[in-house]
This record gives sequence, structure tokens and C-alpha cells, in this order.
Amino acid sequence: MLYIIATPLGNLEDLTPRALKALAEVDAVAAEDTRHTIQLLSHFEISKPLFAFHQHNEREATEQLIRRLREGQNIALVSDAGYPCISDAGSYLTQRLRDENIPYTCLPGACAVDLALVLSGLPTERYTFLGFLPREGKDRESAFRKISFMEETAVVYESPLRVIKLISDLKPFLRERRVALLREMTKIHEECLRGTCEEIVSKLEERGEVRGECVLVIEGTKEEVKKEEALSFDEAVGKVLLLKKKADLPLSQSAQAVSLVTGHNRKELYKFALERDND
Repeated sequence: MLYIIATPLGNLEDLTPRALKALAEVDAVAAEDTRHTIQLLSHFEISKPLFAFHQHNEREATEQLIRRLREGQNIALVSDAGYPCISDAGSYLTQRLRDENIPYTCLPGACAVDLALVLSGLPTERYTFLGFLPREGKDRESAFRKISFMEETAVVYESPLRVIKLISDLKPFLRERRVALLREMTKIHEECLRGTCEEIVSKLEERGEVRGECVLVIEGTKEEVKKEEALSFDEAVGKVLLLKKKADLPLSQSAQAVSLVTGHNRKELYKFALERDND
């Protein structure tokens, strides 16, 4: 049997008794980072054979894992923190197990998405988990536009090295919508920053460095904002100038943001906004 086990985000005491029992009884552990998992097992005085199972070897490791299961072994699958398969390796494995009719189960525990949602103070009735957003190009812009239209709360993962840039880039798409940045969850320095994108970026830039894995929770849009899809070209030009003034953005970036939201041509918006801005 394969046991997919959620491990603590930071506080080791969050490992459930059921997960602890399973880890003590399995034949081996498939781990995202064996060095990290050794520390977890050592804390609970558990010694087990480990083998690597991560995004870079997932297909090869999946075949090894399936072979072990067919031999009758019990295997635990763990990531460094939280659930495997959630923005970590494992999705391909579960599909293969389903196709091969090999049973597996999941042992619940810590989950960064759920914890961040509750801590954020934003609506939790409906939400969309987007994982890590694209880092650049049209895919990134497309993701921002999708978020700008979402009525439900959105949850995004980001590295501490890139989180300031992410929130800064989101600013023209979210306007005054509320966001919450969660970092170091369940640890001594757990923190939840709440406010607009501009307010949170300002707080982070004062520090100069952000530490700890980050989860960004984004408030859903209101219906009146979605109506901007129907803006006339002239009204859209006005929005470009208003965004430039209120968000303190370059005219080109303002034109790009309004273009993504309304569908009007970016170059044309920039051209006419520039003419009007110089009048």
C-alpha cells in the first residue's frame, strides 16, 4: 500500500499520530528531499530506508515505486512540507496508480493552502488554488488577467526571492482589492500581512529581505469591476490615465494593464493616452 502523507509546514508537532504510526511501519519512504526527511524521522526516532522522489525524477521514481508496491512493500510518500502532489511531485504517480488499479491512500495533515485561507481573513466560501504563477511573458500576463476577473478568492504560492515583484506586478490588475501575504506559517516567526498590494509592497521593501516560503491570498473581484470589459475605447483611455496617476505607474504599463482587462489594443491605448496626457 502507498501512503501519501502530509508532513508539517514547520512545527514538527503538527505531524498527526496516524502519520507517525504509518511512517514507523512502512518498509521505505519516498521523499522530495531525503536530507530534509531524515531530520523529520530522526526527531521522532524513526529509521527507514529512503529514496528520492521529486519533480526532476518523478517518472523514473514512479516506476521504481510501483515495482516496490507490486512486490508487496508498504511505501510512504512525503514532500518537504504539507501535501505531496500539491505544487510538488506526485500527480503523475497517482494517475499511474489509478490506471494500474493499484490502491493508495492519503493521510491528512498540514496544508498551506487551507491554513493561509483561514489566516488571511478573506472570504473562504469559494476559492481557486493557482500554485506558482508563470514567471514571465504572455503566460504571466494571462494569469494576472484571469485573477483580475475572479469572483472567488485566489491562492498563490511564491518564493520569498520573487514575492515583492509578484505583488508589484499584480498591483495594476487588483487596484484596491485586499490581499494577504502569509509567511513562516506554524513557525516562531509566523506572519500575516494584510492590505492592498501597494501597502504590502511598501512594508516588504522597508525590510529589504523576505524570508520563508510565501502564500498570497487574493480577494475576489466585485461585479462592478467586471463591467469594465464593456468600456468604450475612449473610456479605456481615461482608465489608462487614471491608473497612471493613482497607481504611479509608467504610461506603458498602465496601457498594458487596461488592455488585458478590457481587450482594447495596447498600442492604441498607449498612443491616445500619451496624446491626451500631453495636452
